[in-house]
Amino acid sequence: MHKEVQKKKQAVRECVSCGEKQPKALLMRITCEGEYDSTGRKKGRGAYLCRKKSCMDRAVKEGLISEETAKGLIEAIRVRRFDMLGLGARAGKVVSGEVQAENAIAGGDAALCILAEDASENTRKKFRNKCVFCKVPLITDGTKEILGKALGKEERSVVCVTDAEFAAVVKSRLTEDQE
Repeated sequence: MHKEVQKKKQAVRECVSCGEKQPKALLMRITCEGEYDSTGRKKGRGAYLCRKKSCMDRAVKEGLISEETAKGLIEAIRVRRFDMLGLGARAGKVVSGEVQAENAIAGGDAALCILAEDASENTRKKFRNKCVFCKVPLITDGTKEILGKALGKEERSVVCVTDAEFAAVVKSRLTEDQE
C-alpha cells in the first residue's frame, strides 16, 4: 500500500508590534528579559517580532523592547542577510577579493557585485565605475568584516556572485528587511 506523506504543520506566531501572523521561522524571539533568542529555545516565556525595522521602531516606542536590544537585533539581522554568500562560495558561485572580483566583472561572469560600506574610497570608485561600464548590479552593504565572516575568510571589500539565479536570491535577501 502507498502511504501519503503528511506535511508537517508550520508553527505560526504573531508579531507583538504589528500583529501580523507569520511562520515562527520568519520572526525573532525576544525573551522576557529583553534579549534576542537566536536559537528560539531559551527557557521561559518570550514574544515574537518581525524582522522589519518599522516593527522594531514601534516596539521601542511602545516600550516592548529597549533601544539597546533593538540595536542588537538590527545587527543580528544585518549579519544574517549575508549567510547565503557562504553557501554560494562553497558551491563555486561566489568570488571574493578585489582581483578576482575585477576579473569576474571584466570577463562578464559577475551577475551581482557587493561592495563593503567601509571599503576605501578608491576601491568604491573603481568598482562603481567598473560595474556601471560592464552593466553589473552593485549593492553597497555590510562591512569588510561581515562579508569576510559570511564567506569563512578574512575581511573582504568586494564579493561578486557569478550565477544569475543565485544573484537574484542574494539581492532579494539583502533588500528584504529594509523599510
